[in-house]
Amino acid sequence: WAIQILSEKCHGWNIWYNISIFIKNYQYLQIFKEMFMKKLLVVSIMVLILVSACGPKPVPVVSQNGIEVYAPTARAVNASETTAAYMLVKNTGSEPDMLLTAACDTANMVEVMNTQMEGDMMSMGEVEGIEIPAGESVELKSGSYHIMLMDLKEDLKAGGTVSVTLVFEKAGTIVVEVPVTAP
Repeated sequence: WAIQILSEKCHGWNIWYNISIFIKNYQYLQIFKEMFMKKLLVVSIMVLILVSACGPKPVPVVSQNGIEVYAPTARAVNASETTAAYMLVKNTGSEPDMLLTAACDTANMVEVMNTQMEGDMMSMGEVEGIEIPAGESVELKSGSYHIMLMDLKEDLKAGGTVSVTLVFEKAGTIVVEVPVTAP
């Protein structure tokens, strides 16, 4: 009632009261705007992370007879040294397949090998083959299965490629051009 009496007697009071209400609402609006912008920023960052995590599907360098080969690589070395070829081998078929052997035109000796721990010792030896289960992948990598390239005929230089022939039990012969990378 006091505001009503003051507003009737003094129109200036009514104006100041309306201005104070506007300022208070404006302050609330500013607080809401800041909170909204912070949430928008957080949501935007989360969307960017999710989109980048769901990046493009890797493309196989070779896809033949139900076998796909991804990301092949070999380390650059001098001809007097030994290196290995690494890659991801995926069996898209409905039956398991077996990588039996490998060959390379720049190596006199090529072996499909596995590195494993035996007690406290790490050992490496040739295997009779690597089973690639149906619908699954096997990664040939350091410290695991890999293709050993020995007694090289020439230096393997970074930026070049080396041709590796994989022989599978069911898929047959698949040639993979393996990029040579710096050690």
